[in-house]
Amino acid sequence: MGPIAAMAASGEAVGVIPDAEYDLAGAITKLVVGSDVEIGQTVTTGASGQAELLFSDGTKLVVGPNSSLLIEDYLFRGDGNAGKLAIDALGGTFRFITGSMAKSSYEVNTPTGTIGIRGTIFELFVALSGDALVTLLEGKVKLCGKHANKCQDVQIEKRHICGVGFISLSETGFSNITPKSFGGYFPYLISQDSLRKDFRVDWAEKCFKELAEEGIPIVGLSVSAH
Repeated sequence: MGPIAAMAASGEAVGVIPDAEYDLAGAITKLVVGSDVEIGQTVTTGASGQAELLFSDGTKLVVGPNSSLLIEDYLFRGDGNAGKLAIDALGGTFRFITGSMAKSSYEVNTPTGTIGIRGTIFELFVALSGDALVTLLEGKVKLCGKHANKCQDVQIEKRHICGVGFISLSETGFSNITPKSFGGYFPYLISQDSLRKDFRVDWAEKCFKELAEEGIPIVGLSVSAH
């Protein structure tokens, strides 16, 4: 039997808090539990909306309130051959938990750069300016900012867990944020009550407590909340 290619539907919405919808080829449809997730869909949530997406390879993705995300590409091969999941985080807040594909198969694009994923759980915030903040909970990510038409890499790994990396229009680096603004960027590190149990991370809320003790502000970022 040959390789098992992805089905027309790459996954499904397994948890939805209205207001949430998806746009596929200009047709806007209300997102509900059981809705298919397909290549080319843009998932958008309102001020109180939320979508929990489960892909065929087991990848879990949360689209938080006031957020928008495009499913750019998806290919899952159940025989262990190379697959791919590429998404464009257009704005808002997200949680990403990788599934069973090879670590190099995952890619998250933001307006100012790319996040290479290496078997990972992380939180992502993309501001109106296009700047992005990333908090690592497990594994490793590689931030590649598009500065002067070249890639400026910053690797976030185990020793940086609960720290914050950023990609802005001018630079890529590390920072931390104050407890006062933490919830606006990473609300699921404050409370996971709205998430299904399989989308929660046991130690996630510990990150907020650790950063609250440090109280180090972000410097040099334009991160207007969505």
